[in-house]
Amino acid sequence: MMFSLCNALCFLMFLFVVPLECKSEGYEPASNCSTVECPPYVVIYSQKEFEIRSYKEALWVSGPKILNTSFVPAFPNAILTLDAYYGGKNVQHVKIDKTAPIFVDVQPALYYVQNTTYTANYYVPKRYQNGIPTPLSPEIKPVKLPKYKYAAVNRITFGLLDDAIFLGLTALKRSLQGTPYQRAATFNQVTVVTYNPYSPNDPSINSDGFNEVLVWFD
Repeated sequence: MMFSLCNALCFLMFLFVVPLECKSEGYEPASNCSTVECPPYVVIYSQKEFEIRSYKEALWVSGPKILNTSFVPAFPNAILTLDAYYGGKNVQHVKIDKTAPIFVDVQPALYYVQNTTYTANYYVPKRYQNGIPTPLSPEIKPVKLPKYKYAAVNRITFGLLDDAIFLGLTALKRSLQGTPYQRAATFNQVTVVTYNPYSPNDPSINSDGFNEVLVWFD
């Protein structure tokens, strides 16, 4: 595969463990982000199979940890409290504009295991970046994200069933082999990124028809 000059420079610099941030084209941005607020990021490096992003640190709200063996039943429970909070269930009774995407942290990055936890995170609109309406539920917590400098991302063009997420993560891990990022990425936790919060398993409702799997690293 032919690299751009920027990608070639990034590759060489990573060989010497000196990270160089180079803006690249990467995936087409989600169309949702033209109508709702989305967290800003820069594409550092891209290939056909994956891209490396650097997200700007910002304020998010995190929901309760849901213990389950499967994403499908866990997801609606993970977002239930956050949906109510954004809908006005807070001390100030303020309705907060919905944002996209939803980040769902899955730990460990395995499926059908008994102790898997799912935690949903909603991006906070710019209006409330300096302070959010007071939650009624102690399960809702403001958090600064991301906690890592980089994210490796694989875009999947099918619904968020467990097998689809697992295959997307496996494909991402395979694609990173032989690149300067293979030793930087860790797979103890995967973040599932859905731009379609109402029906994540039906990509036809999302005009873009995709979701993403993401792993963080420094």
